[in-house]
Amino acid sequence: MDLEIHPNRWSAPIPVVIDVPGWYELWINYYHKKGTSALQLVWRTPDSSEEAHVPPSAFSHLESQVGQ
Repeated sequence: MDLEIHPNRWSAPIPVVIDVPGWYELWINYYHKKGTSALQLVWRTPDSSEEAHVPPSAFSHLESQVGQ
Protein backbone atom coordinates (compact mmCIF):
# COMPACT_ATOMS: atom_id res chain seq x y z
CA MET A 1 0.00 0.00 0.00
CA ASP A 2 1.39 3.40 -0.96
CA LEU A 3 0.45 5.61 1.99
CA GLU A 4 1.35 8.79 0.09
CA ILE A 5 -1.50 8.47 -2.40
CA HIS A 6 -4.41 7.03 -0.42
CA PRO A 7 -7.19 9.50 0.42
CA ASN A 8 -8.87 9.89 3.78
CA ARG A 9 -11.49 7.18 4.09
CA TRP A 10 -13.47 5.24 6.67
CA SER A 11 -11.88 2.09 8.02
CA ALA A 12 -13.89 -1.07 8.45
CA PRO A 13 -15.95 -0.99 11.65
CA ILE A 14 -14.54 -2.76 14.68
CA PRO A 15 -17.56 -3.71 16.80
CA VAL A 16 -17.02 -3.47 20.54
CA VAL A 17 -19.78 -4.26 23.02
CA ILE A 18 -19.38 -2.85 26.51
CA ASP A 19 -21.87 -4.29 28.98
CA VAL A 20 -20.45 -2.73 32.14
CA PRO A 21 -19.98 1.06 32.40
CA GLY A 22 -16.50 2.19 33.32
CA TRP A 23 -13.13 3.25 31.95
CA TYR A 24 -11.51 1.08 29.29
CA GLU A 25 -8.10 1.32 27.65
CA LEU A 26 -8.20 2.36 23.99
CA TRP A 27 -5.19 2.63 21.69
CA ILE A 28 -5.55 4.01 18.16
CA ASN A 29 -2.79 3.79 15.57
CA TYR A 30 -3.35 6.17 12.74
CA TYR A 31 -1.40 7.45 9.77
CA HIS A 32 -1.38 11.14 8.90
CA LYS A 33 -0.28 12.12 5.44
CA LYS A 34 0.88 15.47 4.18
CA GLY A 35 -1.35 17.58 6.42
CA THR A 36 -4.59 16.07 5.14
CA SER A 37 -5.05 13.67 8.03
CA ALA A 38 -8.39 13.07 9.67
CA LEU A 39 -9.44 10.94 12.61
CA GLN A 40 -13.05 10.53 13.65
CA LEU A 41 -14.27 8.18 16.35
CA VAL A 42 -17.97 7.40 16.37
CA TRP A 43 -20.18 5.27 18.55
CA ARG A 44 -23.75 4.14 18.87
CA THR A 45 -25.11 4.29 22.40
CA PRO A 46 -27.81 1.89 23.67
CA ASP A 47 -30.45 4.62 23.55
CA SER A 48 -29.76 5.59 19.92
CA SER A 49 -29.95 3.89 16.54
CA GLU A 50 -27.59 6.38 14.90
CA GLU A 51 -23.84 6.85 15.12
CA ALA A 52 -22.50 10.04 16.68
CA HIS A 53 -19.04 11.41 17.38
CA VAL A 54 -17.68 10.29 20.74
CA PRO A 55 -17.65 13.43 22.94
CA PRO A 56 -14.49 14.60 24.74
CA SER A 57 -16.18 13.91 28.09
CA ALA A 58 -15.92 10.17 27.31
CA PHE A 59 -12.10 10.31 27.34
CA SER A 60 -9.41 10.55 29.98
CA HIS A 61 -5.72 9.70 30.17
CA LEU A 62 -3.15 8.51 32.62
CA GLU A 63 -0.35 10.99 33.25
CA SER A 64 2.16 8.15 32.90
CA GLN A 65 1.05 7.62 29.29
CA VAL A 66 1.11 11.21 28.05
CA GLY A 67 3.40 11.49 25.04
CA GLN A 68 3.65 7.78 24.35
